[in-house]
Amino acid sequence: MKTFLLVLAMVITLVTSYGQKSVVFNIRVIGSVDARVFLEDGTFASTGWTAQLFGGPAGGRMSPLLPTTTFRTGAAAGYVAPPALPVEVPGVAPGIQATLVMRAFNGSSLENSTVVYESNPFTITLGGGLLPPANLIGLGKLALVKSALPPAITSQPLGQTVLVGTAVTLSVTATGTAPLSYQWRFKGADIAGATSATLRFNDVRFPTKAIIRSS
Repeated sequence: MKTFLLVLAMVITLVTSYGQKSVVFNIRVIGSVDARVFLEDGTFASTGWTAQLFGGPAGGRMSPLLPTTTFRTGAAAGYVAPPALPVEVPGVAPGIQATLVMRAFNGSSLENSTVVYESNPFTITLGGGLLPPANLIGLGKLALVKSALPPAITSQPLGQTVLVGTAVTLSVTATGTAPLSYQWRFKGADIAGATSATLRFNDVRFPTKAIIRSS
């Protein structure tokens, strides 16, 4: 009877310890995983960057997994903190395969970030229950997938007064991540072919006041 109670207690301890946590969010496991996040400028993801796993059934739709985590600083920059965060993959039972993707972004959430790095999708067999949470075996280097500064016009075209029959050139300056695209409008309608930062009228034939904008 005592032996039975001891075995039962050990099983309960294991279930409590692993619970529903499916994977360990650890991007550096010596000998099997090293997905340190390098940025395009040669530095590592650190202060101000967030890491998150996305996952779901193998080959199925992936959803964001919680919790998110931040990156370490100093000599450990590029690695997540804490280094071994248990994460659950809802809807996929322990011992079943799931597909995961890791993303790193320069904001508190993916939606409000302008720069995003992403791994290739990889498949692992989940832990949880009586199984220890799985390591992220198969997680590779992250690649830049989005680097977007929102386009913004910093200088609208200057108003000009010209004589009928002469030429006039309007120009606009804008910032944002290249390539930028332009569309000039006259009285709210697109001007056909006017898709560069400058707009030239070679022969102004109608005396009028007009508002011409680029967007």
